[in-house]
Amino acid sequence: MIMQALQCCTLTLILLSVGMLAKAQHSLPVEAYSKIELNLSQQENLLMSLAADGLAVDHFMKTGPNSIELILSESELQVLESRNIQYDLLVSDMAAYYERMLQTPANREMAGCGLQHFDDGAMGGYHTYDEVVAHLTAMATEFGEIVNLTEIGASIEGRPILAVKISDNVETDESAEEGVVYFDALHHAREPISMESALFYMWWLLENYGNDAEATYLVDHREMYFVPVVNPDGYVYNQQTNPNGGGLWRKNRRDAGNSCFGIDLNRNYSFGWGMDSGSSNDPCTQTYRGTEPFSEPETRAIRDLLSGINPAIAFSCHTYGDKFLSPFGYTDSLATYEVYAEFASEFIPPTYAGYGTTAKMLGYVSSGTTRDFLHVEGAYAWTPEIGHSFWEPASVICERVQEFMPTMKYLTWVSGNFVRFQNFELLNDQIWQGDTIRLNVRLKNRGLAFPSTDVIVSLESLDERIIPIRNSISYGNIAPRAYMDNGSDPFSFVVEGELEVGELLPFELSATQDGQESYRGQIVLAAGRRTVLYSDDFESGGEDWLPGTPISWDTTFMDSRSGFHSLADSRYGNYPPNANSSVLFGQNIDLSNANHPQLEFDAKWSMEEDYDYVVLQADAGNGFEPLEGLFSTFSGGQPRYIYNQHWVQEYINLNNYIGSPAVSFRLLLRADGGVHSDGFYLDDFKVVDYSEPLMSSSREVNVEAVNLAVLPNPNRGRFDLSVTTPRPTPAQLEVYTASGKLVQEQHLELVKEHNQFPCNLEGYPPGVYWLRLKTDFGVLAIPMVLF
Repeated sequence: MIMQALQCCTLTLILLSVGMLAKAQHSLPVEAYSKIELNLSQQENLLMSLAADGLAVDHFMKTGPNSIELILSESELQVLESRNIQYDLLVSDMAAYYERMLQTPANREMAGCGLQHFDDGAMGGYHTYDEVVAHLTAMATEFGEIVNLTEIGASIEGRPILAVKISDNVETDESAEEGVVYFDALHHAREPISMESALFYMWWLLENYGNDAEATYLVDHREMYFVPVVNPDGYVYNQQTNPNGGGLWRKNRRDAGNSCFGIDLNRNYSFGWGMDSGSSNDPCTQTYRGTEPFSEPETRAIRDLLSGINPAIAFSCHTYGDKFLSPFGYTDSLATYEVYAEFASEFIPPTYAGYGTTAKMLGYVSSGTTRDFLHVEGAYAWTPEIGHSFWEPASVICERVQEFMPTMKYLTWVSGNFVRFQNFELLNDQIWQGDTIRLNVRLKNRGLAFPSTDVIVSLESLDERIIPIRNSISYGNIAPRAYMDNGSDPFSFVVEGELEVGELLPFELSATQDGQESYRGQIVLAAGRRTVLYSDDFESGGEDWLPGTPISWDTTFMDSRSGFHSLADSRYGNYPPNANSSVLFGQNIDLSNANHPQLEFDAKWSMEEDYDYVVLQADAGNGFEPLEGLFSTFSGGQPRYIYNQHWVQEYINLNNYIGSPAVSFRLLLRADGGVHSDGFYLDDFKVVDYSEPLMSSSREVNVEAVNLAVLPNPNRGRFDLSVTTPRPTPAQLEVYTASGKLVQEQHLELVKEHNQFPCNLEGYPPGVYWLRLKTDFGVLAIPMVLF
């Protein structure tokens, strides 16, 4: 059972399997499979009813707003025909299609994946079961100090089910000090890219240990468990029937009677087991759940392993569909969705279709699944559906595994301690030449188990005109799931070059814990005097936002950039199918005297690719029109928020609306009837006007040469402006309110030495005003009080 025994038996196992393969590959019964296109609108809850009939409809790709393509067996097609469900046949023989595709020269070559040990496999580019065993044995042989290889059970046909632990001090249980994460793959035998993703990540950790700082940190501070092949018999059966790849057997190989074989291992776990709506009691169907929970040695092996390691978080990897499924599978109810959505919104690859429960993402329920069992046992768990088909060309294997590896690293990080950037606060009301910029930065330890220790944040300006004064601050320790900012010790920079009003100034922020970087990203500031015309952080219910019909937009506690609330298209969970909702900003913003207005907000979103989107619009009296931001994508003839994006800081230029006395905004959500993900979150919404600061200039002012005074000050609106200069010069006088609104301006011709001009502000409301004088000597500004 232990590593040494496995190393001794590997060659025997491989030779035995090869002999069995040669004998059996031409004599096994193989059911035909076809690819079809199915219109979902022909029957309400069509996928739900098909799943109840035992069809495996958990893997599909969208072909239109209400249509999907999926691969079904001959017997499953007979169910469609018996129910008069219409479909279009796309590929009549998927095995032959895969055979041709996998053997096409352009598709056979696997691109270099950047790792020495991760090679191409013998089964259409994918590794066979024997090759996986050889890889795991090589890991234990070459990296024995950080790898433990164990047989955790045997399949129904007697093949070893192997688990690998990767960690420093690998023979010692350090779960009291280190986060524990679990990955498995190939519950379903026709989903090899799930196994390849795990294998690639394992080799990346091992080959980079001691060379790459992140890989070394994760191995030294985490306990990582992998079961790359949960269903060895089914996978070998596919090799026997289709040695070049493309086999479509799904279940294990138990003789279920009546000439039917196999149990769906991902319907054989205890939680939710036995529900006909999420599995089948018919041994001949693809989703047959077995006679009782854990009836199969494969699922018992996983259960027993999990009971001994108690992971904090887990992936049970599958193929295909570009989705992440979270608990619960057996019902439409959500399990601690605020945590699941927090993590998934940050780890999901940008172009995946989204994340959510099986009901939300696939349109049906599934009972007795691995992820539901993991969840009730105390682990946050997802089922990633990786890739675009069961068997893709070898030429895309590297693309798939490399795209998915950052997600696996994220999961590894969050099982322990994981400090991340949360938000920042600018303490200045302006950024201009000679100003000192001051910022507070807030962090969150997203980790589930342990404090982040010795946390240090560094902030670097990417603009050479912004010079650091204090740009590295120690935060000490941050408890798990807790927040911390730098309080009364702000980051500070000085502006030493000329800026333009509204110019965006990027900064790069990095955070480390125990000397290892755990976050790197950018924040952006805008130059000029900052006058906030409107602000809403949604902590008071978002009263200025008016949802349309049907009502779905509301404030939510699910996630936020600052505080505890944000505005979202659905208060808890995913947006509904066929969504057509809006929320109107019920206030009018006066931009009639604006200088450089901008719309600023924080947002995150998850939308099904190509079909669902959010549009932000503005109306100044001539109808709503879409607004383009830094993070919008031009799609369907307009800028939209699509795909997946974790929290970002959005800036939208509103200069086209200068002069408009009443500008309003609106958010629109549009979705089709298929996959519906987490949707759009909005926080810290502001309309800000930027102007040239009243007491700054584009060059140093000769204060000895020019003198400016108001006589009398305070006054009731009539006063004299006294100016002395060393020589004649033209000048421009501007009068501003304290909020920065220009109320009066006039051209002046100054003579040498003393000048005095009568001024009149009668009729203006009492308060503080700024008088700003531009001359050839520079710019001066002084305050004046009107009473």
